[in-house]
Amino acid sequence: MICTPTGAFLFYYNSYNMHITKNAIKIFESPDFGKIRTAGTSEQPLFCLTDLCKVLNLTTKGVNQRLDKEVISNYPLETSGGTQQALFVNEDGLYDVILESRKPEARQFRKWITSEVLPSIRKTGQYSNDSLMLSKLREKDREIAALRYCYEREISYLKERVSLWQDMNNHTQQSLFHTYDTLNKRTDLLIDNLEKTLIGKEGRA
Repeated sequence: MICTPTGAFLFYYNSYNMHITKNAIKIFESPDFGKIRTAGTSEQPLFCLTDLCKVLNLTTKGVNQRLDKEVISNYPLETSGGTQQALFVNEDGLYDVILESRKPEARQFRKWITSEVLPSIRKTGQYSNDSLMLSKLREKDREIAALRYCYEREISYLKERVSLWQDMNNHTQQSLFHTYDTLNKRTDLLIDNLEKTLIGKEGRA
């Protein structure tokens, strides 16, 4: 089976979006506090309790026992070991967790959440900052690398086919001409698909 750029891109892109849709997980990144996984909606965001406790130097088990049950919910997360239920807290639970922390940075963490993250979520449905943009650019680089790999594989395949036909002395000149014409058309189509894909991605960046 030949790996074409368009096919590889669609497979990668669709698989990626199926994963995001299925889990509905957004990751907020900060140089000071690391990553916080969230779920829910822009009106009712949920925050991963384990991530919050890690930032605030708290134990997940202890916090879970002290929080009111109405602020806690289970949410499925995809891990290397399969789907696992993780504890998430709503916005009220988030503030309760922050108040429990005695860590000096807890105040700065609360300020980051209330002044940047939550307003951005409510306005756009997602958090946008330099770290997230960098992550998206790296994702784009990986997709382009996958396209380039498939392009090189296809070119290598075409060269092998040309060499094979040249070595076969039992083919007529007309047959060889037809083979070259077919391979040239496939090459042109391949390059055209690659250019359209990259131009489309640049337009969406």
